[in-house]
Amino acid sequence: MGFVGSFPVTPMFSQLLAYDLVQNPVQANTLLATTNDGIFRTTNAGVSWTKVRNGLHYDIEFKPGSGNDLVVTTDDSLYYSTNGGVTWIGSALNIAPVVGANRISIAFSNSAANIVYAFFGNPGVMGQFAGVYRSINSGVNFTRFATTPNVLGYVINGGDNASQANYDLCIAVHPDSSSRVIISSINIWRSSDSGVTFTNNTGWFENQGAQAYVHCDHHALAYNPLNNNLYACNDGGIWVSSNSGNTGQI
Repeated sequence: MGFVGSFPVTPMFSQLLAYDLVQNPVQANTLLATTNDGIFRTTNAGVSWTKVRNGLHYDIEFKPGSGNDLVVTTDDSLYYSTNGGVTWIGSALNIAPVVGANRISIAFSNSAANIVYAFFGNPGVMGQFAGVYRSINSGVNFTRFATTPNVLGYVINGGDNASQANYDLCIAVHPDSSSRVIISSINIWRSSDSGVTFTNNTGWFENQGAQAYVHCDHHALAYNPLNNNLYACNDGGIWVSSNSGNTGQI
């Protein structure tokens, strides 16, 4: 494996931080990377990169099966592209997030490719978070559903005002069902009604009764489409659920 070309970084940035890297599903040499200095795009497998958007960006995802449609997040906004990430348009939100939203995680549905979810984090409001939004048109418009309980917090009933969203925030959609959504920050929560309601799946401390213990601080959630196993990557390692995370047995 060799080195790829350097990003054309703005001189004011002494340290470039990378957050996400995606490959075009139909054009293997085209990749996009999100960083604290913008979105960078390559069409020659990383030999050279072009900045296509300025500013801090976190998650970026291609629509399943499409080489043209993407969605990307900032700390409080969503943008979509219909030309492979060359240009970007702001997504419309039916309800603006609460003041202080500081990160967004996104996930497309493989079973219904036009559906994409956005999980907003915020500094913490008692019993509340900034919300889970859903788009049914590939990111052009988003509708907000759940804002309670506080799925960002430490307690498994969601009743506190804690949040670590700027450090750990992730979301995944079941491969066979666009209505089954898993989200996580400190603990793991699940929805079976397209993000309208959420139920706690796991807790971060042992001896908590029926709830499964899984280490806290989750940075990635991913389903294996071959067997629907759910993987959770957190500060304690990589954990797996053999029943799609459905019952909390991780």
